Amino acid sequence: MATKSALEALIDIAKKNSDALAKRLGESVEETRRSQEKMNTLLQFRQDYSERLTAAMHNGITPDIHRNYLVFIAKLDSAVESQKRDVSAREQLSKNIKAEWRESEKKRLSFTTLELRQLSSEQKKETKREQKSSDEQAARITLNKKATW
Repeated sequence: MATKSALEALIDIAKKNSDALAKRLGESVEETRRSQEKMNTLLQFRQDYSERLTAAMHNGITPDIHRNYLVFIAKLDSAVESQKRDVSAREQLSKNIKAEWRESEKKRLSFTTLELRQLSSEQKKETKREQKSSDEQAARITLNKKATW
């Protein structure tokens, strides 16, 4: 079994790795949230612009202005689709980082469990040594008493 200091070093490394992954996960979740907000803004802008087109058509517009509206809405649709892909990619990245973090935590907890088992084993050994020492001392005292009788 690994020595106590080596096990502590492994736990320390695993904790640092886990902490770094937790930080990356937090950052990734925040980037995903911002990307989602950007997509929502684009969707709202597209909706507003479509409503403007509808209102303009009711008031009467030239074919050129109508075409300009349609071209701009198509560009907005393209931006929305691009943003959807970005959100999806960021969500997947967050899932991957979360899986890595869980694995890292599992490893850290395994090392901690090993350390606890090692400490428990050492405590049991120490208790046995103390009991043996106590038994030997009691036996000597008993022999000394018998010898003096």
